[in-house]
Amino acid sequence: MSHGCHGSDSAIKCPKCSRHTVVSLNVNLWKCLNCDFSKDFSEDDEDEPDNTFISACLGGIAITLLCLLSL
Repeated sequence: MSHGCHGSDSAIKCPKCSRHTVVSLNVNLWKCLNCDFSKDFSEDDEDEPDNTFISACLGGIAITLLCLLSL
């Protein structure tokens, strides 16, 4: 039985362990549940904030959560 959401490319992949287990702890802090890799985007250059990446990540998280809830 296939649900169509397994192995979704929309999930955020960890740059350290390559698993799709990255979650947002808040708007600026992202963490991998598998290897504990984390990235704090508030430390980046804030002169010109680019919300495109954050919006794409939040969209990926939302799609992933919806897929998980449909199981």
